[in-house]
Amino acid sequence: MLEIGGRPSTHLDTVTMFSVPRVITALLLATAINVAPVLAGQPPELRKLINIYERQKRSLEITAISRHIAKLKNLESTLDKADYKEDATLVSSVITEQERSLDRLIRAAAQPPSPATGPLNIKGSTVYLKPTHAKLLGGLQNSYRYIRNWTAPSCSARWSRTGIIPGRYHIQITYIPVSGGGGEIQVRELDQFTHAKIPGATRARRFKRSLRIGTFNLRQSINLEVRPRTSNSNGVFLLTEVRLIPAR
Repeated sequence: MLEIGGRPSTHLDTVTMFSVPRVITALLLATAINVAPVLAGQPPELRKLINIYERQKRSLEITAISRHIAKLKNLESTLDKADYKEDATLVSSVITEQERSLDRLIRAAAQPPSPATGPLNIKGSTVYLKPTHAKLLGGLQNSYRYIRNWTAPSCSARWSRTGIIPGRYHIQITYIPVSGGGGEIQVRELDQFTHAKIPGATRARRFKRSLRIGTFNLRQSINLEVRPRTSNSNGVFLLTEVRLIPAR
């Protein structure tokens, strides 16, 4: 017979029984916290700090749940050896639920930000549209640094975002010239269009460059598209960024 708290018992001690649900409830409440509503309407610097906090919190949650699962497994083993089958079964069910929560957290942590919902990088009043936030069509390929393979007019990169302060914005692209590349591109936002010629790389012009190509009247929501107007098998350019700069 197992002694708990200095006295014989055929079941888990009341304190022990209640402590397990309390631990699990605390863990479940911690994993249920969602800071997404907090981000809406906050200054960019605060949103960045909240995003960093959320990533760190998720890492701590994974560590905490892993440690509690290990402790619960030790408790389950002790109960099973002492022939407290009912109590061991209860603890086992709690372990199973926690392992599911841990699996969900790990899978969520492994997912990259969705282009549709990824954080918009805003510095001051200029809006920065990054390659990783774009929806790509027509064989375009992207990395953290740039979008490549702009070979035909069927290629396009699109950014859909909300939370823009309405007004007039200069459209500025940042790109890297391609050897044997070059051509004409078009930028569109709903019914507004602008276009520009992009030269290929030369000895003097082979590094990152910026080009302001037009001015749009933007609403709170934007749906901005960049595409080539001409074909080039070498690619027109490597697009690294689109900036929406408020017209002063």
